[in-house]
Amino acid sequence: MEKYLLINSVLTNIFDCQNTLPNVEVDELFRDQLLYCEFRRPFMAELLASFSDGEISWIDAMDRYLGINRSNFADETEARAFAKEVFYDPAMAIELERSASYGG
Repeated sequence: MEKYLLINSVLTNIFDCQNTLPNVEVDELFRDQLLYCEFRRPFMAELLASFSDGEISWIDAMDRYLGINRSNFADETEARAFAKEVFYDPAMAIELERSASYGG
C-alpha cells in the first residue's frame, strides 16, 4: 500500500489497529480529513486506482491496519468492496454533500 501515499497515511495514522482511540474517535478523525477537498479528492482518486491495481491486497491491508482477520474475506473482490464501503463511500457522500451545498 506504500505506493498510495494518502491511503497509506490514513491506514497508518488513523485506522491502524494498534491505535488506542475508540472507534468513534477514529471515525471522527477520518471524517475531519475528508472535509478538506484538497485531501478528499486525491484520496478518492488513489482509492479508485488501488481498487484496480492487481499488486495491492486489500485483504492484507484490512488484516494489518484494521485488525480484520483475513478469513473474513472470501477474496480480494470482497475486501475491495469492504474498503470501498469504509473509505470511498464516506468520501463520496461528503463530496456530493459539498457539491450540493455549493450549487453543483
